[in-house]
Amino acid sequence: MICRIHHLAYLVAIAFCVLRPWQARAATPLEWKQHEVVVFLGSANTVSMQKAGYLEALLTQQFGRAHPIFRDLSWESDTVFEQGTVIERWREQAHFDEDGGLGDLNQQLKRCGTTMIFAQFGQSESIEGEGKLSAFTKAYEQLIESWLNEKYQVVLLTPTPFEEPASPHLPNLALHNRLLAQYVEAIKQLGKDYRLIVVDLFRAPQNAQTDNGRHLLPEAHPALANQIVAQLGVDLALLERPVGLRQAIIEKHQLWLDYWRPTNWKLLFGDDARRHFTTGPTSLRQEWASLLPLIEKAERRIDQIANNRKDPGLKRPDPEILHAHPEADVFREQEAFTLPKGFSVNLFASEAEGLTSPLNARWDPAGQMYVTVTTTYPHAFPGTRPDDKIIRLVDSNQDGFADHSTVFADGLNIPTGIEWGFRFVCSFTRRIGPKILGS
Repeated sequence: MICRIHHLAYLVAIAFCVLRPWQARAATPLEWKQHEVVVFLGSANTVSMQKAGYLEALLTQQFGRAHPIFRDLSWESDTVFEQGTVIERWREQAHFDEDGGLGDLNQQLKRCGTTMIFAQFGQSESIEGEGKLSAFTKAYEQLIESWLNEKYQVVLLTPTPFEEPASPHLPNLALHNRLLAQYVEAIKQLGKDYRLIVVDLFRAPQNAQTDNGRHLLPEAHPALANQIVAQLGVDLALLERPVGLRQAIIEKHQLWLDYWRPTNWKLLFGDDARRHFTTGPTSLRQEWASLLPLIEKAERRIDQIANNRKDPGLKRPDPEILHAHPEADVFREQEAFTLPKGFSVNLFASEAEGLTSPLNARWDPAGQMYVTVTTTYPHAFPGTRPDDKIIRLVDSNQDGFADHSTVFADGLNIPTGIEWGFRFVCSFTRRIGPKILGS
């Protein structure tokens, strides 16, 4: 089993009538029973909503005595037609593994011990136009029926509206709101047909939530979370906000993402899974599996905070000890170069300038060098946050040696390249800066 990390006794099947007719009956009230396992499904905005932690914090506090746990199975480009958790090759069948891959979506939901689903779809699909509305409705209906057949409680979240972007150089997605409104109505009708709770975020009052017209900004999430729980019947005025709860949820969520969406799936489940990248006693597969007890520990901490008990603290594992290979010798390697006549090679920069495991280098028009470096590859050390960097190197006297080194960006996760582009600041003054490409 991959995702099921709680005892089977915790999994409570929720009675739910799935016999027609549904149409003439009110939505079944949402019930929070002991040890609910709540799974979020959706696309980019659902991913960012979970990373922000506001919604999960409010739900955890409101229903803390039921000791719920939360799982995020959303993926940035997910639609009702296909989900990233399924179409990744190793999700269905690992290259080698006695248990195979994680299976299809329903199998993964079972592995997680799911009892409740929050689903948010429709925004990406609406861009396909009115002609795809029927196909969207049918595909969503099939998903809903598969969930109800497993006795899961289901809450449907409508998409938030498109907005006119801040930059005139981006397409005005707000023009699609007429079409999106039709998809929202289809979602609400599905809610009526299947007696589900529907949280309408399309027509809820809101201020500007995006800068590109589509993807929610970090500052939009507190109000969005409030709207969702209010529509679920939670009295926000009576809700206590324990100190540290949201931060504990964010820490747990990062551990969950490292486990369920490992950066380097090819080395864990693909045809590189037998390769050795360390000389230590622990393999990559064992390191990855060690995330499970860390997730359980993080969830116990959340439960303690939510129920007004003492916060045991984060207590991350000791950091990984990094070291260079003892036989590494730069100058001996330089001597091994075969160069054309008139060429020479010298050491421009090294670990002394912060170049730990460089991945990619680019020069800007001013002659400055940008290098992506990693200590994370091939995946994050369990319990730690990726902190890969882009290092900017400057050779101010043009003698062939870098004499200035600064961290241009940090907190990255295996940045594999840099692409030059333009950024527009408030005054619309053009500023050149790199676009980071990563795993």
